[in-house]
Amino acid sequence: PHMLGIIVAVSVVTLSLLTIGRRREALLFGALLPILLKFFVPTSHNIEVNSSLLVPAEYQEIFKQHGAFAIITGSTSGVGKELAKILYESEGIPITIVVASRSPSKCQAVVEELQTTNRSSKLDWHYLDTSDLDSVRGFAVWYKSKYPYLNFLVNNAGIHYSTTYAGVDSASNPMLNTSLIMKSKQGYDMSFATNYMGHFYLTELLLPLMNWGRVINIASTFHVQADGHSLSVNGLNDAPLFSKPIVNSFHHRNDAYPASKLAQILHVKQLTRVYHRKDVLFLSLCPGWVNTNMLPNDGIVGAILDKLAFSMEEGMQVFRMAIFSNELSSGDHLLNMKIFPFSYLPRSYLDAFLTFGDNLGHRDVLSLSFAMLLLSTQRLTLGAHVSISSQESLNETLATQLYDWSKKELKDNGYLDMEL
Repeated sequence: PHMLGIIVAVSVVTLSLLTIGRRREALLFGALLPILLKFFVPTSHNIEVNSSLLVPAEYQEIFKQHGAFAIITGSTSGVGKELAKILYESEGIPITIVVASRSPSKCQAVVEELQTTNRSSKLDWHYLDTSDLDSVRGFAVWYKSKYPYLNFLVNNAGIHYSTTYAGVDSASNPMLNTSLIMKSKQGYDMSFATNYMGHFYLTELLLPLMNWGRVINIASTFHVQADGHSLSVNGLNDAPLFSKPIVNSFHHRNDAYPASKLAQILHVKQLTRVYHRKDVLFLSLCPGWVNTNMLPNDGIVGAILDKLAFSMEEGMQVFRMAIFSNELSSGDHLLNMKIFPFSYLPRSYLDAFLTFGDNLGHRDVLSLSFAMLLLSTQRLTLGAHVSISSQESLNETLATQLYDWSKKELKDNGYLDMEL
């Protein structure tokens, strides 16, 4: 408790200094945080997890014949690759895991690395670029032609403008060079297309093949930075602001990732309302800050993140819950740690915090401070659980608008009229 109090005090003072424009003092005072954490944050946790796939009795017979089937997008590295390994090594029903990525060579390498001869489960792979709707449809056609049904669809692939192009010169980095047009093949903002629109379409195409299982959208607690206005639709002929690649500014690039992650949570909530399926759960989750290639790994920032980020094993706890737990409900949002201090307070406090940021006109700054506090405390509160999410993620009107626009957009461009 004393350590948490110190962390909160340092964070609040740093945030206050930022708010009044004293950035140098804020930087100096904020530097105390990693120094304190270096000595007090625990470096390991004993994690007890279930690794056995349990299915209802009515599906046992068909599973004995064919086993279960899973698709993981963006599974050639990071948490996607680790989840493929966990499913492949799980006990109980044999599972065929499809590694899906835009790099065929990396897909093949993952299959060759994980595949062993003493497992009843299997690994397969296929090319998939979620930023390209034609690629999404081609993947769905391939899958339907090869496999009888689907049980787990994990929509994991994603990009962040500040890290996707790490290591390249500033002229090629879209976060630093906003004159670069980041546009998908179909004309959407690249982050919106990769993180949300492609997964929306993939889910629409494959949901009819699901006889029991789960659709899991990998979101982020960074979704609190998005106030929802960038995803709102004023009539079905309009389009969400963040679906458009024409807005070239640091503000747009900085908010693109949070907006796409809010869209993924809204998608799960709306799927739950629309389909009312008892045999398929629709879930979203955030694993927290995990040591993957999405995070900077060099310099002072890399050193701090390396100390504070979850190990891969710690980060996968929430994935295990999403896959194996039989105590979840459709629409649940799962988190790998407590959101300090808001997980210990009525959710109205989180709403008030975000509204305060809106009133200041600096929700992005407040959200960044929130993210730093989360990073600082996540290893103190590790534990997968059903969590709160932002007030915007619970907005039924916003979820309905975005869902209806997305379906209409696909239909108007001929993507929902195609037979698989």
